[in-house]
Amino acid sequence: MKKPMCLAAAFCFALAISPSVQPRSSSNLNEVIIGNMLTKLQRIVRVPALSVAVVRKGKLEAAVTIGKKDITNQYEATVDTAFRLASVSKVVGATMLAKLVQDGYLEPEAPIKTYLPNLPEHFGEITTLQLLAHTSGLPHYQALDSTISSQHYLTAQDTLTAVGSRPLLATPGEQYLYSSHGYTLLGALYEEVTQKPLHQSTREFIHELTGLETPMLEDVTRRNSNQSNAFELRVDGPGTIKRHDQSYSPFGTGFIATASDLAMFGNAVLNSAVLNDETRQMMFTPVELPHSGTTGTYLYMVGFGWRVGIDYAARRVVHHSGITQGARSALILYPEADLSVAILSNASWTAQIERTAFSIADILLETQSISPASGEYTFTGSFDGVPIEGFLRCYSDGGECVFSDHAGALSQWLTGFNYSSQQTASWPALLAVTDTEAVIKLITTVGFADLRIAPDDCKDLCYVTEFGDARKLKLKFVNRFRSDHISEY
Repeated sequence: MKKPMCLAAAFCFALAISPSVQPRSSSNLNEVIIGNMLTKLQRIVRVPALSVAVVRKGKLEAAVTIGKKDITNQYEATVDTAFRLASVSKVVGATMLAKLVQDGYLEPEAPIKTYLPNLPEHFGEITTLQLLAHTSGLPHYQALDSTISSQHYLTAQDTLTAVGSRPLLATPGEQYLYSSHGYTLLGALYEEVTQKPLHQSTREFIHELTGLETPMLEDVTRRNSNQSNAFELRVDGPGTIKRHDQSYSPFGTGFIATASDLAMFGNAVLNSAVLNDETRQMMFTPVELPHSGTTGTYLYMVGFGWRVGIDYAARRVVHHSGITQGARSALILYPEADLSVAILSNASWTAQIERTAFSIADILLETQSISPASGEYTFTGSFDGVPIEGFLRCYSDGGECVFSDHAGALSQWLTGFNYSSQQTASWPALLAVTDTEAVIKLITTVGFADLRIAPDDCKDLCYVTEFGDARKLKLKFVNRFRSDHISEY
């Protein structure tokens, strides 16, 4: 049998995969790998529950939920547990509005006062598209919003009082200024155009698009036994908190869903005949500003509510993430690969949630498997320009590894996001392999990070990943530890 060519001597072992670790189906392996990673992540971050679902070409490829939805009564979260979507709600609302445009009921560049004539005069020139792309000039949350969740709003029209007549921060259409309040207006606009209560029209739209029950609008006045409780992370462990009422902005932060239903929603956005290709192009085309190019940040551009960017393998993604009390969430779509990844949790935590989703997507897109190789591999390198050194110690059982930089710059930075304030010098990792390379999947306080070969990023062959605001981790492995799994190489 012809042996594969290695890209780096230190990781030739990663290509020696034992046939015994191959599952009967790729879906089973996907769930095993994802479940293993989530379990390790939960132990580090201490979020009570995490839920991930991956849909490819209309098929649920993986659905994994771990942890508790109720820590007082020790009730387990399951794949049927619904979590808050936080700002992922925005792409649900944006897609609903896109369907109104498709059906001829809404002109996205007409002033919103065309549909909501009672708005304050200085809102008069704001358009639906500007609200969706965060170029309306409306502010995000302010000090006066400290009690915004103390009132329950029965209709989206009622939520207009939550926005009030606050002044704009910029001329509409001139700047990108992220604003959930803009999506509060959009919920009221949708209700006015359809002349139906938003709870009703949302159920009808989701049923038409996917045939599923969620995403659905949360109603904190009614007990939902399938919904997770909300938690906050504390020094002494996670604590249950009262779910504050997010009815003030249904399209901004008001939806709940199971991870599987959310991933199926993403798949339907890519494929359902309910939406035509022109509508998809509208949703996924970045909005341009008159003087400074497209909207968004250095990480992504913003279209019709959807964020448009690339993952670390330069694949096009459309997505959104969210954070609020009792939730951290993300929905990532790969249009060309027909892949949808949903990540939901029941506590707010600092996470590079998009990169975590990229790491999960790679398991399927690159057909990653876990290497059973063992050994200790030392490295030198840098984190954010600061020199570090350490080791990757792997065990033959299931590709389990420990990564350590000897409490160096990386661990010091990551420990800053540890709610227990416990200093950590080593991190769990998995060694994944494709047909051509090894990938070190680090599991940290801010989520997953994939270390992979980046020959254009170093003078010598090295492994690279990013954390936070473009902080690069660069490593060169300088020796290999002989084991029975790698000796033939």
